[in-house]
Amino acid sequence: MKPSGLHPIQRKHLATLEKLAKNSALASVAKQVARPSIRLRVRAVKKSAFAVGGTRLGGPADLPKGMSWPTAKGQALTFVGQISLAEVKPFDGEHLLPTAGILSFFVRGKTALVRHLTGSLERTVTNALAEADELVGTGVDLAPSMSLPPAKSPAVAKLSAADRTAYAALVHAFDRWSRKEAKQHEDAEHVLLGQGVKDDVVLFRFAGSATMGESDHDALSFVIDRASLAKGDFAKTRIA
Repeated sequence: MKPSGLHPIQRKHLATLEKLAKNSALASVAKQVARPSIRLRVRAVKKSAFAVGGTRLGGPADLPKGMSWPTAKGQALTFVGQISLAEVKPFDGEHLLPTAGILSFFVRGKTALVRHLTGSLERTVTNALAEADELVGTGVDLAPSMSLPPAKSPAVAKLSAADRTAYAALVHAFDRWSRKEAKQHEDAEHVLLGQGVKDDVVLFRFAGSATMGESDHDALSFVIDRASLAKGDFAKTRIA
């Protein structure tokens, strides 16, 4: 995409990506397939400091008044986190997401639920977890970044075998550099708007609840195809 549509920090990342490439041909391909993304840097926050409708991981969910807690097969889903779309908007260079409200992420096993919620929200917990201390949640700072598709992606299929190997090394090096720039711990690489193997969007890559002082969930990715995302059809989100 055109650098003019990027946040200044994302333009810096794109320039660094070109420098990390071993040759001009690889740099050109990487620049073409790179897309804006957002890294989430966790931080400790007092429970009282959480604003309703703000971005956070874990804790109680903010739901519209009267909305029942999401379930699957009669069992409550686990609340993974919520993203304030107003906070994300300056870094969403492709305008993939709605611009108001929040995206809330729930999971149980391989069942993914993503809800786009707008209007008045209130702090909500399930009855069984209402008094649980671990529902404090984790604060999040957003760090604009760029993402590359995996080396197995069709986007780089035309590269020679040698260049695909070099590209895979570039993906690793750029990911390591980006994580350092975002001041993320290597075990807490939460990312919004990453790239999947096909032309899918990794809506949210959750690094695991151990990064929030819990042990409920391993790392998982909420993935959606671009056509469904363009329509705002978050029901098509799946776990990968």
